[in-house]
Amino acid sequence: MNPITRHQLRDSWGFCSRHMVGWLLIESAFRHNYFHGPSILMEDLIGRAQNCFFRYQVPFIVALRLRNKKICLGCDLGFNSGTNGYATEEMLTRSRDVSYLTRFAGETELYWSKFVCPRCLGNADAGMLCRTHLIQELLQNNYSSIDMQEAFIRYLFEQLAIYSRSFRWECRGTETTECKASLISAAGWLGGWAEWINLIEKWR
Repeated sequence: MNPITRHQLRDSWGFCSRHMVGWLLIESAFRHNYFHGPSILMEDLIGRAQNCFFRYQVPFIVALRLRNKKICLGCDLGFNSGTNGYATEEMLTRSRDVSYLTRFAGETELYWSKFVCPRCLGNADAGMLCRTHLIQELLQNNYSSIDMQEAFIRYLFEQLAIYSRSFRWECRGTETTECKASLISAAGWLGGWAEWINLIEKWR
């Protein structure tokens, strides 16, 4: 990956919810769910989040470190409603094929569905918050489950490391359904779950 692109993705914590789903749709359609690139990026970003929890401890400081420094790269490049940005017609056409991604989601749903952010679903139930809603709670100093959230990020990083490593020739065949699900859990945590849930509900 281009170093400038990698730095912007780090500063924006990946993509917004809509462009995160769009990116995974393109990757799944073009590579038939061969998510090597996304697994590397997700592992990097979740590793940075894990480091934030470990190093800073104080909820307010953790929240500041988890905030975006730059806007979503997809938004910055002009991939917005009604415009194509830099997307080719072939890319737009093939990204409309949701069958690969929804199949991947269905096969791994047992593991990622329990980590969907309740705020993204529009309710106040207890559960694992996505990054955006976690930041809001931490800044208000009324979030009492930061240890649970840190444990989740640590678990997510471990699973992503297994998945990312499984694409190496010498580690082929070591992936599990659980570690594959971590890709979706990471995408939801980083960018929010709203667009992901909309996609799944629409194509069930």
